Amino acid sequence: MTQHRASGAASAQLTPAEAFRQAVSLHQLGRLPEAEQLYRALLARVPNHADAQNNLGHLLEALNRPEEAVRAFAKAIDIRPDFPEALVNFGNTLQTLGRHREAIARYASALRLRPEFPEALLNIGNALQILGRNAEAVAQYEQALALRPDYAEAHYHLACALENLGRRDDAISHYERAIAIRPDYPQPHNNLGNVLRTLNRYEEAIAHFEQACAIKPDFAQAQWNEAAARLTLGDFKTGWQKYEWRRMLGVVKPRGPHPMWLGGGDLRGRTVLLYAEQGLGDTLQFARYSTLVARRGARVVLEVQPELRSLLTSLPGVFQVCARGEMLPPVDWQTPLLSLPYALGTTLETIPAEVPYLFPAREKLAQWRSAIEAGGAPTIGIKWRANETTGSNKSIPLELIRPLLLMPGLKFVALERDVLESDARMLRELGDVFVPGDRLRDFSDTAAIVAMLDLVISVDTSVAHLAGALGKPLWLPLQFAADFRWLQGRADCPWYPSARLFRQASTGDWAGVVAELTEGLRRVAQRSDPVSPVSLASAP
Repeated sequence: MTQHRASGAASAQLTPAEAFRQAVSLHQLGRLPEAEQLYRALLARVPNHADAQNNLGHLLEALNRPEEAVRAFAKAIDIRPDFPEALVNFGNTLQTLGRHREAIARYASALRLRPEFPEALLNIGNALQILGRNAEAVAQYEQALALRPDYAEAHYHLACALENLGRRDDAISHYERAIAIRPDYPQPHNNLGNVLRTLNRYEEAIAHFEQACAIKPDFAQAQWNEAAARLTLGDFKTGWQKYEWRRMLGVVKPRGPHPMWLGGGDLRGRTVLLYAEQGLGDTLQFARYSTLVARRGARVVLEVQPELRSLLTSLPGVFQVCARGEMLPPVDWQTPLLSLPYALGTTLETIPAEVPYLFPAREKLAQWRSAIEAGGAPTIGIKWRANETTGSNKSIPLELIRPLLLMPGLKFVALERDVLESDARMLRELGDVFVPGDRLRDFSDTAAIVAMLDLVISVDTSVAHLAGALGKPLWLPLQFAADFRWLQGRADCPWYPSARLFRQASTGDWAGVVAELTEGLRRVAQRSDPVSPVSLASAP
């Protein structure tokens, strides 16, 4: 504080121009508290100094004080209404506060003062893109590029908007243009890598992720994206190591101050907390590692999503299963579930694929036995919808698989807990599909039903993982660029020996997948005896 007062006192001996230059110099050197005091001292002497107000707003934004920055920019514009730079800065801070429509209005005011202002056009595009108005954003970026063709940031953001609109080829072109203009620009490399992943061009994608990380070694998102690409190709050594970067993104939230266990040390007699971190399917897939940790002598406490708690008490070797939110017992170590393949050095050849590793409760089997009649025609469970909040396009429209449900010689069970009304109407028309719906209170109910089925057909969702963990024959329709756990170009799955994978030949080609499923089910329906895991695994 003494230094700040001394600086302010010294500035009083300077002319306003000298005081402003000194404040700017300190600002540029990153000595922000001193610069702030000088700006404020100058403004006390010269309240109508618009440039000082504008710079103060910049400084306050850098200090993560956006509300104060807004007031500084507003004062700068009150002093000088024809100040386009301050209007753009004002808009940028409003964007920081999530006030995107107000930001657009400020950028538009700046453009009225200076029509050839590519930065303002870029920022309008960015605000529109955040609001989901991608087509309008594209127009703004194109105007910016008409004014400045070598504007790398405009090429990058235009590519993002084009990608959101499904125009992947155009997006690739603009990501590449941004990289050509600014080779040290890491974000286009990362985004281009992600587009190439959707095209199953994993080697090219990895090269761009590597370049992004070479430019910016702490680029956690690019490191994590590279991890997923490498895991898809079966490079588990590097893939699992880089997968740990997700912890830098807040994907994993530690459970208290306990140290992280990542494979070292003697666990005998120690209590290790293993906890779910992502989706239900991830928990079902990687909960198998709890048994491996227990075999090392640890007392394993497993924390999972509440809807999985009852089912996962069947995991061999686990001392205690807690639902997320419950009080945990004292522990010595903690590890998120998806760090265990890295901690235990899992390779493609050493995937722990001993199934079943989950088991339905006897009372649940008894509860559902009358509804799922054993014997007679093969009984097929079907799950066609996935959680699409991430825009993953894993679901198959029920209308497309309707011919499967009409196939004679088979019985079907809908494994959807929440059935859309349009789907419910279609199922009622079919008549011969059992729909337990919201009677599936948690996964222990679903597991009991799945255990009594002859086959499960499920899109990439938690039910598929459940069927695999129960050792149930599983047919899994996959989108063109499938998740890393299903690897690339394989019809089998090392994680689930009872699974058979049906892959799209091109993006969105569910019709081809359904045709393969139809042919496979026709062969199943023609058999006179109940379907067995062995016969299903060998079905072409």
